[in-house]
Amino acid sequence: MYSKLKEQLETKRYYAALKTMEQLEKVYIPRVGQYRFCQIMAENLPRLRDQIKEISMSDLKDFLESIRKHSDKVGEAAMKQAQQHRTFNSAVAKQASAGPCTRPLYALNGRAKLRSSTA
Repeated sequence: MYSKLKEQLETKRYYAALKTMEQLEKVYIPRVGQYRFCQIMAENLPRLRDQIKEISMSDLKDFLESIRKHSDKVGEAAMKQAQQHRTFNSAVAKQASAGPCTRPLYALNGRAKLRSSTA
């Protein structure tokens, strides 16, 4: 279990590592706690927990900084898409309110779908 914990830390699977650490503390180490190597493992667990806490906070700060850097671009793209959506909706509404006609209402696969009064 301890080697599994170390492997999870190396692969940056911190939540899984914390769960494994909890199992070690609650189940496995109490069963074999009389051995010296288990005592050493038990002594290392608080340090590993602090290490996970520091790494997680660092990753969170990096993530939030990245969001802060890119939020203006994401907002700009969202505003453009919203404007395109409004423009499209108003064009469709104008065509619908114009009544029956033979002008294209929308295009499918490059071909115009005609709206006719005989349909």
